Amino acid sequence: MFGDGRITFKAKLKDYKVIRDFSVENENLRSEFENIKPWFVKRIGKFFIVTINLKLVNGQIDDASAFSEDISTINNEMIESIKTQRVLMLVKTARIKDDKKAVFDNDEVFGVLDEGQGTNVFESSADNIIEILIKNGLAKNIRQLEFLSKDKHSLNEKLRFTLKPLFGFLFKVETPTKQFFIWELLNSHATYIWEKEINDADFYQFVEHEISYIKENGRDEYRRYYKNLQSKNLLISTAKKYNIENHIIFTGNVSNDDILSSLYYLADIHVFPVKHIPDDPEGFGMVAIEAAAHGIPTVAFSTGGIVDAIENESTGYLIENQDYQEMTNAISRILKNKTIISEQACIQYAEQFAWYNLRNKFERILVNL
Repeated sequence: MFGDGRITFKAKLKDYKVIRDFSVENENLRSEFENIKPWFVKRIGKFFIVTINLKLVNGQIDDASAFSEDISTINNEMIESIKTQRVLMLVKTARIKDDKKAVFDNDEVFGVLDEGQGTNVFESSADNIIEILIKNGLAKNIRQLEFLSKDKHSLNEKLRFTLKPLFGFLFKVETPTKQFFIWELLNSHATYIWEKEINDADFYQFVEHEISYIKENGRDEYRRYYKNLQSKNLLISTAKKYNIENHIIFTGNVSNDDILSSLYYLADIHVFPVKHIPDDPEGFGMVAIEAAAHGIPTVAFSTGGIVDAIENESTGYLIENQDYQEMTNAISRILKNKTIISEQACIQYAEQFAWYNLRNKFERILVNL
């Protein structure tokens, strides 16, 4: 066992039928090294040779000492090498599978390295870790890391880390009115920046959630998610402006077919205000067909492929592009008189787009070729 300035162990002296405590002195050793014992085992081996000297008086042990050439090899050079290797291993270490935590400070990150058993034995600061990674050529974005860590990172905040597969550093920058979290990835030029008001106390929890989402779903999916989030925030702010936020429910993306079907059945009308973009027309309006299959009429702007998914005045209304007043009027007409658009007409119209009907159409086309 490691102790301050020594390693202690028990040895059975068969000739004297006694088990005795021994210690091998080495001024470089610390008791904290017990937490990272496997790292020393890699260097000197699981077993080491010890020379035991006994002083006998009348055939009995009067004094004893121990010495080991193996233990004496643990010097400052080896300890510094282990310190460096532990930092380099951080880049290859993934977070514990059942741990939902995504961001770690410089003390916590070494616990993950040793599967919860180790600690930051060498008291490596975040700056030490960055310096070692740069010195060993493991960082592409050296200037950014040095600039953020030395000049911009808040002195009131711990610098934090994310682990494999997206090893990086989470810096915090503060101004008198704003606070920013900057996630700088080690082996790429990707940088993520989040901004909040200076008095937002939940900012860190928000950023940790965002990082978890990116690590679980990937960058492209996060970009789609963030774009939708921005749209949602715009809708919420608009709803608040007109005092109707309590009348709106945001379901988000619904991938469960049964839940989606239930939402259609709960609806009275499907509103589809598609924007008219000349060089980027809307594709076929499948959502209007889905709504019609549930007996729900659609009110939409007449643009792109949506015109093929709605039979005007039979399964809904096609409104001239950007005529929001007429769209409002059409919605009001349906809500005031729900029989104005026949539920059965919607279902029958959607039926022609069922897969088996499409298959039959393709078969007829192929036969006539």
